[in-house]
Amino acid sequence: MRPFKLAVLASGRGTLLPALVELCAAEPSRFELACLVVNVPDAPVRALATQLTPTCPQLVLPHRDYPDRAAYETAMLAAMAPYRPNLVVLAGFRRLLTSTFLDGIACPTINVHPSLLPAFPGMDAPAQALAAGVPTTGCTVHFVDAGMDTGAPIASRHVAIEPGDTPDSLHRRIAAQEAPLLCEVITRLAAAT
Repeated sequence: MRPFKLAVLASGRGTLLPALVELCAAEPSRFELACLVVNVPDAPVRALATQLTPTCPQLVLPHRDYPDRAAYETAMLAAMAPYRPNLVVLAGFRRLLTSTFLDGIACPTINVHPSLLPAFPGMDAPAQALAAGVPTTGCTVHFVDAGMDTGAPIASRHVAIEPGDTPDSLHRRIAAQEAPLLCEVITRLAAAT
């Protein structure tokens, strides 16, 4: 049986990458990290990937090298095609994807966001939650569409807001829930195929 192949798109530190590598290492016949696509050449996720999973192909495609989103996403699709992913996972990928990519990729694309969507989409979700005075926030794994965190939610985890929370302290507690939730969703999606 062919492993369920993950293509990971990242732009920053790669805080979700260790959990994805661990998921694939725990069940190598079931999951495979097919490729890592990075749009920022000096992103720390590249060094982390080299350390954790040196055999995983790194596709470095700086978005600034392309005249527009459509050209960039067409190049991403071409670079990813040989790896035939079953699922694209956004792991801190700091670019909105358009229909060029989403209609062109032959598999679902998912993202994890630090709020209980549809509440607090976009940047600084923990700060948005604190400013709104809600008692609870959390994280959501959702399908990606061409909007800003508007794709259909798949699963979420709640995180209580504590007295004295700052955006940073709240974000750290939310982040601790993101990787386990993401791996749970990937496992469910793989089982459904």
